[in-house]
Amino acid sequence: MSRFAHPPNTAIIVGGSLVGLAAAVRLAHEGLSVTVFERSPKYGEGTGLGVDRHQLSHVIGASAFGNGEHPALPVIAEGRESTSWKALYGWLRTVALATPGVRLRSNHTVISVRSEDHCAAANTSEARFDADLLVGADGRGSVVRRFVAPENPNALYAGYGLWRGMIDEKDLPASLAHAYVGDGPSLWALRRYRLVSYHVPGQHGDVAPGGRAVNWAWYDPDLTPIFETAGCVRSGVVQRSLRPEELSPILISRLDRLAGELWPDPIGSIIRLTLRAGRVFATPIAEYEPTRLTSGRLVLVGDAAHLAAPTTGAGLVTGLEDVEALGEAVRSERNGGLAAVDAYEALRLRPARRLAEASRAWSRSYLDQVRASVRSSVVAAAE
Repeated sequence: MSRFAHPPNTAIIVGGSLVGLAAAVRLAHEGLSVTVFERSPKYGEGTGLGVDRHQLSHVIGASAFGNGEHPALPVIAEGRESTSWKALYGWLRTVALATPGVRLRSNHTVISVRSEDHCAAANTSEARFDADLLVGADGRGSVVRRFVAPENPNALYAGYGLWRGMIDEKDLPASLAHAYVGDGPSLWALRRYRLVSYHVPGQHGDVAPGGRAVNWAWYDPDLTPIFETAGCVRSGVVQRSLRPEELSPILISRLDRLAGELWPDPIGSIIRLTLRAGRVFATPIAEYEPTRLTSGRLVLVGDAAHLAAPTTGAGLVTGLEDVEALGEAVRSERNGGLAAVDAYEALRLRPARRLAEASRAWSRSYLDQVRASVRSSVVAAAE
């Protein structure tokens, strides 16, 4: 790609979730005027995730430990640092709003983008917006990806799903909350299923015992017909998650029974209470291996650029690595180096492809184990 007539001074970020907000803060620190188009988040607050506050602080140039300028990001440090999506989103949004050069435009849906000789353009249903650079941080179903890589636009279904739930300790019986004591993520594997659980900050960012929440994720290889019936997966392409209100009484009853059979207390009872509280949803596992990360003035970061199974633990980490690489590439171009988009793709395409390959390998291994378990059960029943 030929060098731009001038280094980028303005950027549009499509997607105001975690990586999009981090990218906005970082690019503003590199001297760009940044506009973020964000839609209101829906089911993110019901999830937990690992976070590295040192990495986060370094990448965006704002301390996640609290330094008077910004509040501290609430985390539970049991074996690793864990937080909730809601807590991290709220913290990043607070930082972005306080960062000169960042403008957030809420409730804006970008329907198309394009790269032109002198600018990149984002089109909403109301208007067109131009900038020197356009960053697609719009996640699994990225609109921007369709224009960067029209030959490879879709995140594909990996063949299994994940039940997710989170419940505050204050909503549990005291005996159950006290019984769940962890020093990091707890893991279980039984028959066809896998389970991970850990503490995260509570609804209002509380990190002290009694104010925290328990987050859990249950891998289930039997979700495909449910996803396809609900329209969450169509023709092998992931569309969306299965919402809490879509869980039928029969399905809830099945999960309640399975949780009692599979998982020991206290986590088994915690899962059952989360179900009864209506705080459970299901996500089809999506995978995406990029063929490219840039096209003209368009750039992909985070889940728009690469998708991997949550078991890799790499989603937020690699998204922040994308942000750091993009920031360094923009700085280099503004100092007379290679075009930012060229430098960014050179840095990030190979790691993104390696991540996708590792995710597919884990998924294949898991599904092979599931099939082997089924064969063993059939043989045992025949005998």
